[in-house]
Amino acid sequence: MSKKLDNLVSVGPETLKDFDVLGIKTLGQLAKQEPHLLYKKLCAITGVRHDPCAEDVFAAAIAQARDPHLPEEQKKWAYWSRIRKARPVRCAWVPVGNTLYEHYHDTEWGVPVHEDRKHFEFLILEAAQAGLSWLTVLRKREAYAKAFAYFDWKKVAAFDEAMVETLMQNAGIIRNRAKILAAINNARQFEKVRDEFGSFTAYIWQFVKGETLQAKRKSIKEVPPVSPEAIAVSLDLKRRGFKFLGPTVIYAHMQATGLVNDHTIDCSCYVQLAKSGRKK
Repeated sequence: MSKKLDNLVSVGPETLKDFDVLGIKTLGQLAKQEPHLLYKKLCAITGVRHDPCAEDVFAAAIAQARDPHLPEEQKKWAYWSRIRKARPVRCAWVPVGNTLYEHYHDTEWGVPVHEDRKHFEFLILEAAQAGLSWLTVLRKREAYAKAFAYFDWKKVAAFDEAMVETLMQNAGIIRNRAKILAAINNARQFEKVRDEFGSFTAYIWQFVKGETLQAKRKSIKEVPPVSPEAIAVSLDLKRRGFKFLGPTVIYAHMQATGLVNDHTIDCSCYVQLAKSGRKK
């Protein structure tokens, strides 16, 4: 066991044994971990019941591994315990301590979108996600914005084969030719929808009668992968020539853009978003 791990504040012999079980031998390895996920992994391996205080020790250790100049107070597990207790209640799918995911959940996911560029952005990102994690896509979001003309569908619709090859060399995005071609194709179909309905917003919100569906889920186990509305949207988009937008992808789009409020009822965001819309 690394002497540096031994010297971490708040980390005693039992926690060092836990790190050993988890294969954590160095500060570099520890710094790459997320407290909640790492402790959850320990529970799965050892069969121990979840102990919030033990997770706070993990948080203190990881914070020290990431920042050698961490203030003394923040090296103590009690500091992270206070942070945990003050943390807003979120949907269970949000990894605790993952600030990127937490910010997305708190400020975007489920907030009704009535702006076409934002709808187009999510359609590109969600189609790119197929077969991958949403976190992977979130981390590449800025790169996608730069690569796809900051989600200006008219500019994307004009991309030619040379641009496709340029995108295939862009390490910042998911270099899948079929997904790239689908994004360009969908940009062209997106404009056609706008021509017919005045906006993509008007088109897609008609499937929920213009109001957010309030699902009132008690837990994430109740959240379905698709819905009748998502199936209807997906089939209509397919008929219109869109690609890579199956029912599962479209349901994710509906969740992200507030056509359905799938925050669980214990989540602090649920009440804020439940003030308008209708019960599903």
